Amino acid sequence: MWLATDRLKAMAGAAALGAGLLYALHAHPADSGRAPTLDMAQQVALEKRELRIFAMPQLQAQLKLSTQTYRDSAPAKFPDGGKTLENAIRAIALASVQYALVEDAARPQIMWVCNQPHDWGGVSVPGSGYGIDNPDNLYRWVAIDGQSRYEISGMRSGGGPAQESFTLYSAIPGTGEQNREGSPVVGAIMDDRITFAADGSFTITIDGDAGGENHLQSKPGARLLIIRDTLTDWTRQFPNRLGIRRVSGPDVPPAPTDDQLADRAAAILKATAPFWLTYFGQTFGKPANTPEPPFTRAGGWGFASGGWFQLKDDQALVVTLKPLGASYLGVQTADVWGVAPDYVHYTSSLTTTQAKPNADGTYTYVLAPKDPKVWNWLDTEQLHSGLFTVRWQGVPASVTSAADAIVKAEIVQAADLRKALPPGTVWVTPADRDRQRADRAAAYALRLAH
Repeated sequence: MWLATDRLKAMAGAAALGAGLLYALHAHPADSGRAPTLDMAQQVALEKRELRIFAMPQLQAQLKLSTQTYRDSAPAKFPDGGKTLENAIRAIALASVQYALVEDAARPQIMWVCNQPHDWGGVSVPGSGYGIDNPDNLYRWVAIDGQSRYEISGMRSGGGPAQESFTLYSAIPGTGEQNREGSPVVGAIMDDRITFAADGSFTITIDGDAGGENHLQSKPGARLLIIRDTLTDWTRQFPNRLGIRRVSGPDVPPAPTDDQLADRAAAILKATAPFWLTYFGQTFGKPANTPEPPFTRAGGWGFASGGWFQLKDDQALVVTLKPLGASYLGVQTADVWGVAPDYVHYTSSLTTTQAKPNADGTYTYVLAPKDPKVWNWLDTEQLHSGLFTVRWQGVPASVTSAADAIVKAEIVQAADLRKALPPGTVWVTPADRDRQRADRAAAYALRLAH
Protein backbone atom coordinates (compact mmCIF):
# COMPACT_ATOMS: atom_id res chain seq x y z
CA MET A 1 0.00 0.00 0.00
CA TRP A 2 2.80 2.40 0.78
CA LEU A 3 4.63 1.82 -2.50
CA ALA A 4 3.57 3.89 -5.48
CA THR A 5 2.16 2.20 -8.54
CA ASP A 6 4.42 1.97 -11.59
CA ARG A 7 2.78 5.08 -12.98
CA LEU A 8 3.29 7.01 -9.76
CA LYS A 9 6.87 5.80 -9.59
CA ALA A 10 7.43 7.28 -13.03
CA MET A 11 5.91 10.56 -11.84
CA ALA A 12 8.12 10.49 -8.78
CA GLY A 13 11.15 9.84 -10.97
CA ALA A 14 10.36 12.84 -13.13
CA ALA A 15 9.88 15.01 -10.05
CA ALA A 16 13.13 13.77 -8.57
CA LEU A 17 14.96 14.50 -11.83
CA GLY A 18 13.58 18.03 -11.78
CA ALA A 19 14.68 18.45 -8.17
CA GLY A 20 18.11 17.07 -9.07
CA LEU A 21 18.55 19.60 -11.87
CA LEU A 22 17.49 22.39 -9.56
CA TYR A 23 19.89 21.08 -6.93
CA ALA A 24 22.72 21.23 -9.42
CA LEU A 25 21.80 24.83 -10.21
CA HIS A 26 21.59 25.94 -6.62
CA ALA A 27 24.68 24.03 -5.56
CA HIS A 28 26.63 26.73 -7.45
CA PRO A 29 25.40 30.11 -6.20
CA ALA A 30 27.99 31.89 -8.33
CA ASP A 31 26.31 30.47 -11.43
CA SER A 32 22.71 31.00 -10.32
CA GLY A 33 23.19 34.38 -8.68
CA ARG A 34 21.39 33.38 -5.48
CA ALA A 35 21.83 31.05 -2.54
CA PRO A 36 19.57 27.99 -2.19
CA THR A 37 16.60 28.19 0.17
CA LEU A 38 17.71 25.23 2.26
CA ASP A 39 21.48 25.95 2.28
CA MET A 40 22.16 22.65 0.57
CA ALA A 41 25.74 22.05 1.75
CA GLN A 42 24.82 22.47 5.42
CA GLN A 43 21.56 20.51 5.05
CA VAL A 44 23.21 17.56 3.33
CA ALA A 45 26.00 17.47 5.91
CA LEU A 46 23.45 17.44 8.73
CA GLU A 47 21.43 14.70 7.04
CA LYS A 48 24.50 12.52 6.53
CA ARG A 49 25.23 12.86 10.23
CA GLU A 50 21.55 12.19 11.01
CA LEU A 51 21.71 8.83 9.21
CA ARG A 52 24.99 7.95 10.90
CA ILE A 53 23.55 8.64 14.36
CA PHE A 54 20.29 6.87 13.54
CA ALA A 55 22.28 3.68 12.85
CA MET A 56 24.20 3.78 16.15
CA PRO A 57 23.51 1.02 18.72
CA GLN A 58 22.04 3.21 21.48
CA LEU A 59 19.48 4.75 19.14
CA GLN A 60 18.60 1.41 17.56
CA ALA A 61 18.15 -0.16 21.00
CA GLN A 62 15.69 2.57 22.01
CA LEU A 63 13.93 2.28 18.64
CA LYS A 64 13.34 -1.42 19.37
CA LEU A 65 11.90 -0.60 22.81
CA SER A 66 9.70 2.19 21.45
CA THR A 67 8.45 -0.05 18.66
CA GLN A 68 7.32 -2.61 21.24
CA THR A 69 5.60 0.16 23.23
CA TYR A 70 3.66 1.07 20.12
CA ARG A 71 2.79 -2.56 19.38
CA ASP A 72 1.36 -2.91 22.90
CA SER A 73 -0.71 0.28 22.66
CA ALA A 74 -4.40 0.74 21.83
CA PRO A 75 -3.89 2.34 18.36
CA ALA A 76 -2.14 -0.86 17.21
CA LYS A 77 -5.51 -2.59 17.55
CA PHE A 78 -7.27 -0.14 15.23
CA PRO A 79 -8.04 -1.25 11.68
CA ASP A 80 -4.80 -0.82 9.74
CA GLY A 81 -2.95 0.48 12.83
CA GLY A 82 -0.26 -2.15 12.45
CA LYS A 83 0.28 -1.39 8.77
CA THR A 84 1.95 1.95 9.43
CA LEU A 85 3.43 1.28 12.88
CA GLU A 86 7.04 0.67 11.88
CA ASN A 87 7.05 3.54 9.40
CA ALA A 88 5.62 5.87 12.04
CA ILE A 89 8.01 4.98 14.85
CA ARG A 90 10.97 5.28 12.45
CA ALA A 91 9.71 8.75 11.43
CA ILE A 92 9.49 9.78 15.10
CA ALA A 93 12.95 8.33 15.78
CA LEU A 94 14.48 10.28 12.90
CA ALA A 95 12.83 13.45 14.22
CA SER A 96 14.45 12.69 17.59
CA VAL A 97 17.86 12.56 15.91
CA GLN A 98 17.11 15.86 14.17
CA TYR A 99 16.29 17.45 17.52
CA ALA A 100 19.60 16.24 18.96
CA LEU A 101 21.52 17.57 15.94
CA VAL A 102 20.21 21.13 16.28
CA GLU A 103 20.28 21.30 20.09
CA ASP A 104 23.66 23.07 20.26
CA ALA A 105 22.59 26.68 20.91
CA ALA A 106 26.22 27.84 20.93
CA ARG A 107 26.66 26.70 17.32
CA PRO A 108 23.22 27.34 15.81
CA GLN A 109 22.42 25.60 12.54
CA ILE A 110 19.06 25.82 10.81
CA MET A 111 17.93 22.37 9.67
CA TRP A 112 15.02 21.36 7.44
CA VAL A 113 13.16 18.63 9.34
CA CYS A 114 9.93 16.58 9.46
CA ASN A 115 9.88 15.94 5.75
CA GLN A 116 9.14 13.31 3.14
CA PRO A 117 11.78 10.87 1.84
CA HIS A 118 14.16 12.59 -0.56
CA ASP A 119 17.39 11.99 -2.47
CA TRP A 120 19.93 14.71 -3.09
CA GLY A 121 23.59 15.52 -2.64
CA GLY A 122 24.50 11.83 -2.65
CA VAL A 123 22.30 10.98 0.34
CA SER A 124 18.96 9.15 0.51
CA VAL A 125 16.95 10.38 3.50
CA PRO A 126 13.90 8.53 4.89
CA GLY A 127 10.81 10.44 5.95
CA SER A 128 10.54 11.96 9.42
CA GLY A 129 7.69 13.52 11.37
CA TYR A 130 5.31 13.40 14.30
CA GLY A 131 2.32 15.23 15.77
CA ILE A 132 0.38 15.40 12.47
CA ASP A 133 3.17 17.22 10.64
CA ASN A 134 1.67 19.61 8.11
CA PRO A 135 2.35 18.81 4.42
CA ASP A 136 2.07 22.53 3.61
CA ASN A 137 4.78 23.53 6.07
CA LEU A 138 8.48 23.57 5.44
CA TYR A 139 9.72 23.06 9.01
CA ARG A 140 13.11 24.29 10.15
CA TRP A 141 14.56 23.99 13.65
CA VAL A 142 17.40 25.76 15.43
CA ALA A 143 18.44 25.84 19.09
CA ILE A 144 18.16 29.09 21.05
CA ASP A 145 19.14 29.77 24.64
CA GLY A 146 17.97 32.57 26.92
CA GLN A 147 21.47 33.96 27.54
CA SER A 148 22.67 34.61 23.98
CA ARG A 149 21.85 37.07 21.23
CA TYR A 150 21.14 35.82 17.72
CA GLU A 151 20.52 37.35 14.32
CA ILE A 152 18.46 35.61 11.68
CA SER A 153 18.98 36.98 8.19
CA GLY A 154 16.33 36.22 5.61
CA MET A 155 15.40 36.85 2.01
CA ARG A 156 11.97 36.50 0.49
CA SER A 157 11.80 34.04 -2.36
CA GLY A 158 9.34 35.38 -4.92
CA GLY A 159 6.15 36.34 -3.12
CA GLY A 160 7.19 34.35 -0.08
CA PRO A 161 5.02 31.84 1.78
CA ALA A 162 1.39 32.38 2.75
CA GLN A 163 2.71 32.72 6.29
CA GLU A 164 6.07 32.38 7.99
CA SER A 165 6.20 31.98 11.75
CA PHE A 166 9.08 31.94 14.21
CA THR A 167 7.99 30.26 17.46
CA LEU A 168 10.10 29.79 20.58
CA TYR A 169 9.45 26.79 22.83
CA SER A 170 10.69 26.04 26.32
CA ALA A 171 11.15 22.34 25.57
CA ILE A 172 11.37 19.97 22.66
CA PRO A 173 7.72 19.18 21.81
CA GLY A 174 6.94 15.80 23.30
CA THR A 175 9.40 16.03 26.18
CA GLY A 176 7.57 18.47 28.44
CA GLU A 177 4.06 19.07 29.65
CA GLN A 178 1.05 17.97 27.65
CA ASN A 179 -0.63 20.80 25.74
CA ARG A 180 -2.08 21.35 22.28
CA GLU A 181 1.24 22.57 20.84
CA GLY A 182 3.30 19.77 22.40
CA SER A 183 5.33 22.23 24.50
CA PRO A 184 4.82 25.65 26.12
CA VAL A 185 5.27 28.59 23.74
CA VAL A 186 7.71 31.24 25.00
CA GLY A 187 7.14 33.76 22.22
CA ALA A 188 6.41 34.10 18.52
CA ILE A 189 6.65 36.50 15.61
CA MET A 190 4.83 36.18 12.28
CA ASP A 191 5.86 37.66 8.97
CA ASP A 192 2.96 40.14 9.13
CA ARG A 193 4.92 41.82 11.94
CA ILE A 194 8.27 41.74 10.15
CA THR A 195 9.58 44.74 8.21
CA PHE A 196 11.13 43.79 4.87
CA ALA A 197 13.61 45.84 2.88
CA ALA A 198 12.81 46.77 -0.72
CA ASP A 199 14.82 43.79 -1.99
CA GLY A 200 12.88 41.35 0.23
CA SER A 201 15.62 40.96 2.83
CA PHE A 202 14.99 41.11 6.58
CA THR A 203 16.77 40.58 9.89
CA ILE A 204 15.26 39.25 13.12
CA THR A 205 17.09 39.64 16.41
CA ILE A 206 16.55 37.27 19.33
CA ASP A 207 17.66 37.95 22.90
CA GLY A 208 16.26 38.61 26.37
CA ASP A 209 15.46 42.27 25.73
CA ALA A 210 11.88 43.39 25.22
CA GLY A 211 10.43 45.23 22.24
CA GLY A 212 12.01 46.58 19.09
CA GLU A 213 11.30 46.12 15.40
CA ASN A 214 11.81 42.61 13.99
CA HIS A 215 12.65 41.35 17.46
CA LEU A 216 11.72 38.14 19.27
CA GLN A 217 12.27 38.14 23.01
CA SER A 218 13.77 34.99 24.46
CA LYS A 219 13.17 34.28 28.10
CA PRO A 220 14.89 32.05 30.65
CA GLY A 221 14.11 28.51 29.59
CA ALA A 222 13.84 29.31 25.87
CA ARG A 223 15.24 26.32 24.06
CA LEU A 224 14.04 25.69 20.53
CA LEU A 225 12.99 27.90 17.63
CA ILE A 226 10.63 26.25 15.16
CA ILE A 227 10.27 28.06 11.84
CA ARG A 228 7.29 27.24 9.66
CA ASP A 229 6.95 28.43 6.07
CA THR A 230 3.31 27.67 5.22
CA LEU A 231 2.49 27.27 1.54
CA THR A 232 -1.03 27.60 0.15
CA ASP A 233 0.15 27.37 -3.46
CA TRP A 234 3.01 24.88 -3.92
CA THR A 235 3.76 26.19 -7.42
CA ARG A 236 4.08 29.91 -6.63
CA GLN A 237 4.92 30.20 -2.93
CA PHE A 238 8.32 29.21 -1.61
CA PRO A 239 10.03 29.25 1.78
CA ASN A 240 12.21 32.21 2.63
CA ARG A 241 15.97 31.81 2.58
CA LEU A 242 17.35 31.94 6.13
CA GLY A 243 20.65 32.06 7.95
CA ILE A 244 21.53 32.51 11.61
CA ARG A 245 24.51 33.65 13.65
CA ARG A 246 25.12 33.88 17.38
CA VAL A 247 26.25 37.43 18.11
CA SER A 248 27.08 37.08 21.79
CA GLY A 249 26.61 34.81 24.75
CA PRO A 250 28.35 32.54 27.25
CA ASP A 251 31.58 30.72 26.42
CA VAL A 252 31.21 28.06 23.75
CA PRO A 253 31.47 24.51 25.17
CA PRO A 254 33.07 21.60 23.30
CA ALA A 255 31.02 20.29 20.39
CA PRO A 256 29.05 17.08 21.09
CA THR A 257 30.39 13.83 19.66
CA ASP A 258 28.35 11.37 17.64
CA ASP A 259 28.12 9.10 20.69
CA GLN A 260 26.78 11.94 22.79
CA LEU A 261 24.26 12.88 20.11
CA ALA A 262 23.11 9.27 19.80
CA ASP A 263 22.61 9.09 23.57
CA ARG A 264 20.64 12.32 23.47
CA ALA A 265 18.53 11.22 20.50
CA ALA A 266 17.70 7.96 22.30
CA ALA A 267 16.61 9.91 25.37
CA ILE A 268 14.40 12.18 23.24
CA LEU A 269 12.81 9.17 21.53
CA LYS A 270 12.21 7.51 24.90
CA ALA A 271 10.26 10.60 26.00
CA THR A 272 8.46 11.54 22.80
CA ALA A 273 7.11 8.14 21.72
CA PRO A 274 4.86 7.66 24.78
CA PHE A 275 4.04 11.39 24.80
CA TRP A 276 2.39 11.18 21.39
CA LEU A 277 0.55 8.00 22.33
CA THR A 278 -1.01 9.86 25.26
CA TYR A 279 -1.57 13.00 23.18
CA PHE A 280 -3.57 11.22 20.49
CA GLY A 281 -5.19 8.88 23.02
CA GLN A 282 -7.21 11.92 24.09
CA THR A 283 -8.51 12.28 20.54
CA PHE A 284 -9.46 8.63 20.27
CA GLY A 285 -11.51 9.02 23.43
CA LYS A 286 -13.91 11.28 21.49
CA PRO A 287 -16.54 10.23 18.91
CA ALA A 288 -15.14 9.17 15.54
CA ASN A 289 -15.81 11.18 12.37
CA THR A 290 -16.68 14.29 14.39
CA PRO A 291 -14.47 17.39 14.13
CA GLU A 292 -13.95 19.16 17.44
CA PRO A 293 -15.03 22.82 17.70
CA PRO A 294 -12.25 25.06 16.30
CA PHE A 295 -9.88 26.45 18.92
CA THR A 296 -7.41 29.35 18.98
CA ARG A 297 -3.79 28.24 18.64
CA ALA A 298 -1.06 29.54 20.94
CA GLY A 299 1.44 31.84 19.25
CA GLY A 300 -1.09 33.72 17.14
CA TRP A 301 -1.37 31.32 14.19
CA GLY A 302 -5.15 31.30 13.96
CA PHE A 303 -7.57 28.41 14.52
CA ALA A 304 -7.49 24.64 14.27
CA SER A 305 -9.80 21.67 14.54
CA GLY A 306 -9.47 17.94 14.08
CA GLY A 307 -10.51 14.49 15.11
CA TRP A 308 -10.25 10.90 14.02
CA PHE A 309 -11.94 8.90 11.32
CA GLN A 310 -13.14 5.31 11.20
CA LEU A 311 -14.60 4.34 7.83
CA LYS A 312 -15.52 1.32 5.74
CA ASP A 313 -14.61 1.00 2.08
CA ASP A 314 -18.06 2.17 1.03
CA GLN A 315 -18.15 5.19 3.38
CA ALA A 316 -16.88 8.75 3.25
CA LEU A 317 -16.62 11.58 5.76
CA VAL A 318 -17.91 14.71 4.00
CA VAL A 319 -16.83 17.99 5.60
CA THR A 320 -17.77 21.52 4.52
CA LEU A 321 -15.74 24.48 5.83
CA LYS A 322 -15.78 28.27 5.68
CA PRO A 323 -12.34 29.71 4.79
CA LEU A 324 -12.80 32.71 7.16
CA GLY A 325 -10.74 34.92 4.83
CA ALA A 326 -7.59 33.07 5.94
CA SER A 327 -4.48 33.31 3.80
CA TYR A 328 -4.09 29.59 4.49
CA LEU A 329 -6.72 26.91 5.01
CA GLY A 330 -5.37 23.37 4.95
CA VAL A 331 -6.96 20.00 5.67
CA GLN A 332 -5.00 16.78 6.01
CA THR A 333 -5.10 13.16 7.09
CA ALA A 334 -2.57 11.19 9.14
CA ASP A 335 -2.27 7.64 10.41
CA VAL A 336 -3.31 6.65 13.95
CA TRP A 337 0.22 7.48 15.17
CA GLY A 338 -0.01 11.11 14.01
CA VAL A 339 2.46 10.78 11.13
CA ALA A 340 1.50 12.27 7.76
CA PRO A 341 1.41 9.69 4.94
CA ASP A 342 2.82 10.17 1.45
CA TYR A 343 1.50 13.61 0.57
CA VAL A 344 3.79 14.07 -2.42
CA HIS A 345 2.01 11.58 -4.68
CA TYR A 346 -1.43 11.40 -3.05
CA THR A 347 -4.06 14.01 -2.14
CA SER A 348 -3.88 13.24 1.58
CA SER A 349 -3.93 17.01 2.16
CA LEU A 350 -5.51 19.92 0.33
CA THR A 351 -5.14 23.69 0.52
CA THR A 352 -7.64 26.15 -0.93
CA THR A 353 -5.40 26.46 -3.99
CA GLN A 354 -5.38 22.70 -4.50
CA ALA A 355 -9.12 22.24 -3.77
CA LYS A 356 -12.16 23.45 -5.70
CA PRO A 357 -14.55 25.85 -3.89
CA ASN A 358 -18.32 25.67 -3.78
CA ALA A 359 -20.41 28.41 -5.38
CA ASP A 360 -20.92 30.11 -1.99
CA GLY A 361 -17.17 30.21 -1.21
CA THR A 362 -17.16 27.27 1.17
CA TYR A 363 -15.10 24.11 0.56
CA THR A 364 -16.40 20.55 0.71
CA TYR A 365 -13.92 17.70 1.20
CA VAL A 366 -14.51 13.97 0.86
CA LEU A 367 -12.30 11.92 3.19
CA ALA A 368 -12.41 8.27 2.15
CA PRO A 369 -10.25 5.13 1.87
CA LYS A 370 -11.34 4.56 -1.74
CA ASP A 371 -11.43 7.09 -4.58
CA PRO A 372 -14.85 8.83 -4.56
CA LYS A 373 -14.07 10.30 -7.99
CA VAL A 374 -14.30 13.88 -6.76
CA TRP A 375 -11.50 16.43 -7.07
CA ASN A 376 -11.54 17.34 -3.36
CA TRP A 377 -10.64 13.84 -2.21
CA LEU A 378 -8.70 13.58 1.06
CA ASP A 379 -6.98 10.29 0.28
CA THR A 380 -6.38 8.16 3.39
CA GLU A 381 -4.18 5.90 1.25
CA GLN A 382 -6.47 2.95 1.97
CA LEU A 383 -6.40 3.47 5.74
CA HIS A 384 -9.77 2.90 7.41
CA SER A 385 -8.83 4.69 10.63
CA GLY A 386 -6.57 7.62 11.37
CA LEU A 387 -6.49 11.30 12.23
CA PHE A 388 -7.46 14.49 10.42
CA THR A 389 -6.70 18.15 11.08
CA VAL A 390 -7.95 21.52 9.81
CA ARG A 391 -5.88 24.71 10.14
CA TRP A 392 -6.93 28.33 9.44
CA GLN A 393 -3.89 30.65 9.44
CA GLY A 394 -3.41 34.29 8.50
CA VAL A 395 -6.97 35.04 9.55
CA PRO A 396 -8.05 38.72 9.35
CA ALA A 397 -7.94 40.55 12.68
CA SER A 398 -11.68 41.14 12.43
CA VAL A 399 -12.30 37.38 12.69
CA THR A 400 -12.21 36.64 16.41
CA SER A 401 -14.05 33.30 16.41
CA ALA A 402 -14.23 30.21 14.23
CA ALA A 403 -17.31 28.80 15.95
CA ASP A 404 -19.27 28.57 12.67
CA ALA A 405 -16.35 27.59 10.42
CA ILE A 406 -17.37 23.93 10.24
CA VAL A 407 -20.61 24.05 8.26
CA LYS A 408 -21.26 20.31 8.19
CA ALA A 409 -19.56 16.96 8.82
CA GLU A 410 -21.38 13.73 8.04
CA ILE A 411 -20.86 10.13 7.04
CA VAL A 412 -22.16 9.40 3.55
CA GLN A 413 -22.37 6.07 1.74
CA ALA A 414 -20.27 6.08 -1.42
CA ALA A 415 -23.35 5.26 -3.48
CA ASP A 416 -25.10 8.39 -2.17
CA LEU A 417 -22.30 10.92 -2.75
CA ARG A 418 -23.82 12.53 -5.86
CA LYS A 419 -26.95 13.35 -3.88
CA ALA A 420 -25.04 14.57 -0.82
CA LEU A 421 -22.44 16.81 -2.49
CA PRO A 422 -23.24 20.41 -3.50
CA PRO A 423 -24.06 21.48 -7.06
CA GLY A 424 -20.93 22.26 -9.02
CA THR A 425 -18.85 19.52 -7.39
CA VAL A 426 -15.92 18.68 -9.67
CA TRP A 427 -15.89 14.98 -10.56
CA VAL A 428 -12.80 13.29 -12.05
CA THR A 429 -11.85 10.38 -14.28
CA PRO A 430 -8.87 8.09 -13.57
CA ALA A 431 -6.87 10.14 -16.09
CA ASP A 432 -7.81 13.35 -14.26
CA ARG A 433 -6.63 11.82 -10.99
CA ASP A 434 -3.32 10.80 -12.53
CA ARG A 435 -2.75 14.35 -13.77
CA GLN A 436 -3.71 15.80 -10.38
CA ARG A 437 -1.18 13.54 -8.65
CA ALA A 438 1.55 14.19 -11.22
CA ASP A 439 1.09 17.96 -10.91
CA ARG A 440 1.25 17.62 -7.13
CA ALA A 441 4.54 15.71 -7.21
CA ALA A 442 6.07 18.22 -9.61
CA ALA A 443 4.97 21.13 -7.39
CA TYR A 444 6.50 19.48 -4.33
CA ALA A 445 9.80 19.06 -6.18
CA LEU A 446 9.99 22.84 -6.59
CA ARG A 447 9.96 23.22 -2.81
CA LEU A 448 13.07 21.11 -2.42
CA ALA A 449 15.38 23.16 -4.58
CA HIS A 450 13.95 26.63 -5.28
